[in-house]
Amino acid sequence: MQVVKKKTTREVWESLKTRFVGAERVQKARLHTLKSEFEALRMKDGKSIDEYAGKLSGMISKYNSVGATLDDEELVRKLFVTVTEKYIHLISSMEQYSDVEEMPFEEAIGRLKAYEDMLKLLQGGSTGENSLLLTKMEGQTMSKQKNKAPSGGGRGWNGDRGGRGSTRRGRGAGRGRGDQHDRKSSQEGGRSNRDPHEKSHIRCFECQQYGHYASECPNKK
Repeated sequence: MQVVKKKTTREVWESLKTRFVGAERVQKARLHTLKSEFEALRMKDGKSIDEYAGKLSGMISKYNSVGATLDDEELVRKLFVTVTEKYIHLISSMEQYSDVEEMPFEEAIGRLKAYEDMLKLLQGGSTGENSLLLTKMEGQTMSKQKNKAPSGGGRGWNGDRGGRGSTRRGRGAGRGRGDQHDRKSSQEGGRSNRDPHEKSHIRCFECQQYGHYASECPNKK
C-alpha cells in the first residue's frame, strides 16, 4: 500500500530507501539520547541493588529497540563504578581476584546482592538483640567489680563512694599507723607523695578494672 502509486521497480526502491533512511536517522538520534541517559545513571543512597540493577536491565531493552546492544562488560563496569560507597571493599576484592572483563552481568549483581543482605543482617543485629546483650554484659561486669572491690582503704584504692562508710571499712581492716597513712593518701587522691607513674588508683572506663587507662585497656570493646 505504501508504494502502490509507483510504476517502476526503481521508483519503488527509491521510495523505500528514502523512507528507511529517515527512520535510521531517527534511530541514531534516539541512540544518542539513550547513551546520555545510560552515562547519567547513578545508584542513590537508600536504594537496593535490585532496584538499581532493574534500571540497568531496562537500558538493555531500550538499546535493543534502536538496534544497538549493551554487552556484559560495559554493564558490569557501569555497575561497579556507580554503586554507593558501602560496596567499595567488595568491588576492590572482585577486581583484584576476578576477571571482570569476562564476568556475566547477572553474576556481578548476585555478588553485590549477597553482600547487601549480609550488611542488613549485621546492622539489624547490632541495633536489636546485640545491643541488649551488650548492655546486660556491661551491667554484670560492673556488679562483679563492685563485689571484688577491697573493703579497706588500702594503698591505691579510691572507692566510688568515699566518706564515712569507706572510713569505717578502713578502720575495720587495720588500725596501724601505716594503714591510716595509706587510707589518708587514698582519700586525698595522692596529690603530694604519690608516684606520678603509679596507676593502681586508676580505674579503666572500658573494663572497670584498676591499674590502667581506657586507652591502654587490653579488653577494649
